[in-house]
Amino acid sequence: MKYRVVLFLVVFFISFAGCRKDKEQQVPYYYVNFKISLSWPQYSMLKVPGNYAVITNDIIGDNQTPHGIILYRLNEYEFYAYDRTCTYKVQENCAVSIDPDNIFTRCGCCNSRFFLMNGDPTDEGPATVPLKQYRVSVSGQDITVSN
Repeated sequence: MKYRVVLFLVVFFISFAGCRKDKEQQVPYYYVNFKISLSWPQYSMLKVPGNYAVITNDIIGDNQTPHGIILYRLNEYEFYAYDRTCTYKVQENCAVSIDPDNIFTRCGCCNSRFFLMNGDPTDEGPATVPLKQYRVSVSGQDITVSN
């Protein structure tokens, strides 16, 4: 009798373990380490909180992220850097872009939206995993982004 109960429980848990929605994959690891300066004209907009810059591979190097990085200035002291790869069905190779309101990013493939202030997905779209975030350090006018 105990054997049947244990067998039933094992089969029950195994059957439900496979009943998840589309499994989102982690964005692959890419070595990221670059520096920009707020004194450079193409990044002067980052002097103002609420603005962002899209850092492309021609700036950071082709061996880094496939879609580049969004660098966002939340306030006077906080910068955030996110990989532009959408976290929903990563294998489809989709990138997020900034919505015109400068508060969200949106994936052109699945229409998922993510908050710029923390990278978290909104209720719009199928993504449930936040954008991959990188470390940001600031020293005067210089901003370093790394993992």
